[in-house]
Formats: sequence, C-alpha cells, structure tokens
Amino acid sequence: MLTVALNDAPDLIALQLHLMYHHFMIDSIKTQLRDSGLKATPVRQAVLALLSRSGKPFTAKEIVAKLSIKIKGLDTVTVYRTLHSFEKEGIVRSISLGKDALSYEVPSHHHHHIVCTDCSHIEDFEACAFDSLKDSVLKHSKSFTDITKHSFELFGLCKACSKR
Repeated sequence: MLTVALNDAPDLIALQLHLMYHHFMIDSIKTQLRDSGLKATPVRQAVLALLSRSGKPFTAKEIVAKLSIKIKGLDTVTVYRTLHSFEKEGIVRSISLGKDALSYEVPSHHHHHIVCTDCSHIEDFEACAFDSLKDSVLKHSKSFTDITKHSFELFGLCKACSKR
C-alpha cells in the first residue's frame, strides 16, 4: 500500500497536473498533424512538441541536437523534411536570424525578433508598422500592386553584451 505524507500532497498534485498537461499536449499535436493531412509519426510529434513548448526558434541542427537523445538515429535530413512539410502546411514558419541556416518557429501570434549579433540572444517584439510601410512601398513601386506577407528581424547588441 502506498502511503503519502501530507507534505507530499502538493508535489503529487503538481505531478498529476504535469502528466495531464503532457497527455493533452500530445493529443493536441496529433490532432494538429492529422488535421493538416500529415501522419503523426514520432519524429513529427517530437519536432512539433519541441517548437510548441519552447516558444523560440530553432535551426534544424539545433532540433537534432535536442531530440537525438530521445530519438535514436535522428538525422538532419529527416528534420529538414519534417520542417519543410510543416511549413508547407502552415504549422511552422521559417525565419532568417542571421545564422548559417533558417530557424523555425510555431507562429503563435504576429511578432518579429531582435537578435544580438554577439551572443545570439533573441527577443520577440510585437510592434509592427507594416500597414503604413506597405502603403508607402506600394505607392513608390513600379512593379508591385500588393504585398501579401512580410518578415522583419532586427540585429544589434543586447544590454549584457554592450556592457562587456
């Protein structure tokens, strides 16, 4: 028989909540993949779970480094193919953050990034003057009548690096 001290009850409740959230997250990911017409393979589930949980962008190599402990034999080509199929279905978006490779993130809300050119720290920002910029650009464009999407990343030094 399992006996639990009263002091351990909060820890058990926290564990139960964590497990319930984990199962909910897995079910949600499987549903999202199936709704997009993709099979819910272990690799796809793991990649999408990592990107969804982290809330920050990763390159394919960074994804392999984080997931190869859990998924033996995971390679960069498989992750690139997974990310490509996710991007095609609108599950993730690719962004150029000044690295050698594209980074990928789940587009949870409209935002942009500031990237430290020294330490690679990334910070999201939500301010966007796209509408006014779009009008100005189209007014002066000789070839374009519409702009359908945009990407806007800023690069500079974070406060910690600027103090060094």
